[in-house]
Amino acid sequence: NTIAVRKDAPIGGQQMYRIYLESLLINILREQSSKQPLPVFASKDDFQKTLHGQIVEHLKNNLGGELSLTELSRKFNYSNTFLCTKFKEQSGESIMQCYNRLKIEEPSRLMQQADTTLADISARLGFNNPYYFSRVFKRIKGVAPSEYRKRVK
Repeated sequence: NTIAVRKDAPIGGQQMYRIYLESLLINILREQSSKQPLPVFASKDDFQKTLHGQIVEHLKNNLGGELSLTELSRKFNYSNTFLCTKFKEQSGESIMQCYNRLKIEEPSRLMQQADTTLADISARLGFNNPYYFSRVFKRIKGVAPSEYRKRVK
């Protein structure tokens, strides 16, 4: 099949179509070649373990900021529900519970190393205020941050 050329077509119209089509194909090829090949999983369990590990790694790399499930969904190309379900099946805790736990493990280490204030630690880890940080810390560790600091010194 060939495309019929209109008699009143502007000069160079066919060449412009060819150029745009070539440009589109080159962009598609570039995008595809820049992506890493998708891994092949031997089982559903392997997939879930790998996904869980990738999410935990992302959480660890973003302890100092705020993280949302929507952001994670975009990063991993899965729905919020799917990510939350698979993560909980693998670890027994929600993504946000894991994120808060990881955020609390870091100040536990910081309190042992240096004489930084609790306000500095909470700001460094992206908590909105030191009071909220204290509440989360106490819920996870079972003791207030100030009491924890006294015990580890």
